[in-house]
Amino acid sequence: MATTDSESRPHGASTRSMPLEQNPRIPLLRRLRGTQVVVPDIESMVAHWPRAQHPEVEWMVEEIDRVLQSVFTLPKYEARLRKMREAKLGEFGASTWPYARFEALRPAVYLLVFLSYLFLEIDTKQYSPMATNDEAVADSYLKANLSGVPGTDLSDISTNSIIACFKPAGNAIVEFYDEGKLAKLRLASSFAFVRMCDEERRVFAAPFLPTAEEYMRKRMGSSGVMVFGTFVEFAYGISLPKEVCEDEAIKCIWDKTNVVVFTINDILSLNKEMAHSPVVDSLIPLLTVELGSAQAAIEHACHTIRFSVHAIDLAAERILAREFSTPGLRDDIRKFIDGAKYLITSSLSWSLVTPRYGLNAASMDGGLRMTL
Repeated sequence: MATTDSESRPHGASTRSMPLEQNPRIPLLRRLRGTQVVVPDIESMVAHWPRAQHPEVEWMVEEIDRVLQSVFTLPKYEARLRKMREAKLGEFGASTWPYARFEALRPAVYLLVFLSYLFLEIDTKQYSPMATNDEAVADSYLKANLSGVPGTDLSDISTNSIIACFKPAGNAIVEFYDEGKLAKLRLASSFAFVRMCDEERRVFAAPFLPTAEEYMRKRMGSSGVMVFGTFVEFAYGISLPKEVCEDEAIKCIWDKTNVVVFTINDILSLNKEMAHSPVVDSLIPLLTVELGSAQAAIEHACHTIRFSVHAIDLAAERILAREFSTPGLRDDIRKFIDGAKYLITSSLSWSLVTPRYGLNAASMDGGLRMTL
């Protein structure tokens, strides 16, 4: 990664020594606005991967709408209800888990509502029924729900309707997973939530920009991808042995899936981020500082996607080429790997059409042109 210039962290600067009036975010935002860029065709990079939609997609859409209406009951939450409906969560879930068993769909619906709300909340806190709840409450709720301890009364922790959306998913997961995988999910969900809220609150407190490398390290934990990854086994009714879950090829596949998903998100949500807030602590602005232009930053990010897709393919070939003594294990591993691919292709398709990002792009053929 290139060394940052004066817009990022000056030599010897620290959070204590750099005066806040020298905060580099506003000049960087002004520099980016009005810039015309072309995003290379990311769809072509994953064109060889499967895409599908669950046959119960209409049920998922209707069920999510029912859950949303049960959560956002007060008139003051009408704007948030509208935004959550516009997010097209049902279609996203149906293409993320296209072959999920039917009994996994209801927990999937609640998981989608819960996680999507947490991710959306950061952008529009004014709509938030969670605004008066400390994020530690949600963290405690998740940990208690996933602990599997009989007799745990979650209402003692929180009665917030959004937080409680996790309960049906959490209960189903506890019944399915062993303790090792539950611990992994507790860590992934807790870290993602706490990191996201904590970083948003502190973003303007730091008088310097992080480097792109520093940002990516944090993004690996805050993207929420590993929560979706852990849910794949549950959705498909498979249970991979510990040695497979800890295999270097499987770890590589999900690490690179994480990179691809958040990089796609950071590219395609850039206009939305710049339009609604002056926050530029995300991948493309930070790479612009290091590489000199927004176009160079986007091309660099797309190269990262292309490299990561290739790494996923190679890792899949390595592990599927092995001999397994357990009947059906290779098929289960293939389903788990396909789960990563479906998450990427569904995230990409969703990002292009969701009103949240405002792209309204039927395809990326020939590149996607944007004016920042």
